[in-house]
Amino acid sequence: MARWLVALGLALSTSLLAVMTVDRLSFKGGSTVPASPGAEGIPGYHYALRPRGELLASLSEHDLSGGLHALNARVFESLVHGPSRDITFSQNWLAWGLGRAFSSLRGTQEPRRVIQGGQGLCHDAVAVLIQLAETQGLKGQMVDLNGHVVALFEEGGQRWIADPDFGFLFRGTLERLSEPQGLQEVRAAVSEAGHGLPHQDAYAAAIAAVKGHRVIPGARLSPRLSWIE
Repeated sequence: MARWLVALGLALSTSLLAVMTVDRLSFKGGSTVPASPGAEGIPGYHYALRPRGELLASLSEHDLSGGLHALNARVFESLVHGPSRDITFSQNWLAWGLGRAFSSLRGTQEPRRVIQGGQGLCHDAVAVLIQLAETQGLKGQMVDLNGHVVALFEEGGQRWIADPDFGFLFRGTLERLSEPQGLQEVRAAVSEAGHGLPHQDAYAAAIAAVKGHRVIPGARLSPRLSWIE
């Protein structure tokens, strides 16, 4: 009986090791992530990406120059817009296993894993930006604008609304942007970035609906996925 259990344990260990090895190799092999085509061929979603290694290294640096502007641009230029890559077996076997049954648990919200995957949606990019900003002593908040997520910061006594998914950085508060003059500024920024009227209307509507804005605690959109990770 003891020999049978040892043999079974060795077989399981060998199988798990093989799965982890293949998983790691396949994950590393996907170093080039093609940009997903935008609904209107949006410039900025099709561009030469910065090396992911630069962004990963930034997580532990404390002397980044350029402040919030540079960090926002770095995240925007390093991640393709699209759903974050699925958690791999070698990263978190529990989340990987549960993700086979619950699709909402397949992705990742951990900034380092998002960067390694090379792509993310608005909340993923914001999570990465907030963690990067912490390396410079800047505290940020994740805010859901009725479906679109941005980050709020205060730097040098000035408030900022950062959107690393679109590459925008607005001065002031959401309340200011929700006023007529602020909405014109928003529309102009969306237009200058190459987005058409549907995107301008949607972005302005999200900003204008102030009562629907909510702060996301912990800068993670899914508390359940955060707990599993």
